[in-house]
Amino acid sequence: MRENKWLSIITFCTSLLALMGVFIFYNKVNLVYDISLAVLGSALLGFIMSLIQYFAIKRISMETFYQEAIKAVSVLYKAKYFSLDEPLKLIEDCIAESVSNEHCILSREFPKQESKKKLLEFYEPDSILKDSPDAAEKIEIWYTDRIKSYHEELDQCFDSYTNIANMSLIDLGNAYGNLDFIFINK
Repeated sequence: MRENKWLSIITFCTSLLALMGVFIFYNKVNLVYDISLAVLGSALLGFIMSLIQYFAIKRISMETFYQEAIKAVSVLYKAKYFSLDEPLKLIEDCIAESVSNEHCILSREFPKQESKKKLLEFYEPDSILKDSPDAAEKIEIWYTDRIKSYHEELDQCFDSYTNIANMSLIDLGNAYGNLDFIFINK
């Protein structure tokens, strides 16, 4: 597109110079007048042809840029977001505590339960399972499933972000680099 832009500019300048030559040498020197008239005609024809070629290449370049931008946006739409029902800080603490507790079990230390208690207080399961004889077991199963689902959701989020990070923007950059307009080029 850059070549067509400069071809259009050069042929336009040549047309202007030939037009000035025609007006300057109108009744003075017939040979120079005839030459400038011939150059004007050919320069105008070249200018028209270069404009047609410029607009054709411009359309192709814009379509290519649009298609590459759509590809990039479609990859970005595949991003998975980490959505929570609980406060973020509470879930962060629970996940960190569960990972820490896994290491505590391996090193035979006593696991911590502070964040777990805060999450259970947030839901107030005592009021829900107050009459149940195996309430502690059901609460433990619920908590384990909840943390496991958050781990899985985080893994999916990280995988989708990795896919986004691996997205190639070279074609989009090349398509953008090919855009070079005659008038407004920002």
